[in-house]
Amino acid sequence: MEVQKKPILGELRKLNVGGVVTFPIEQRSSVIASISKLKKEMARQQWDAKWSDRLSEYKVAVERLH
Repeated sequence: MEVQKKPILGELRKLNVGGVVTFPIEQRSSVIASISKLKKEMARQQWDAKWSDRLSEYKVAVERLH
């Protein structure tokens, strides 16, 4: 089965507050690093998000908090 990878930073930047985006589990490390990067870059706008693994679905879900 071929995994469809998404552009992580682009998807996270356009995510609205309360919105959720999912990525393949294979991108987990990059997703976590990208969230950390955006928190620092957009600290003045209080950008924040949380992530969770959905191992049964082989996905990582990210929800924008601020």
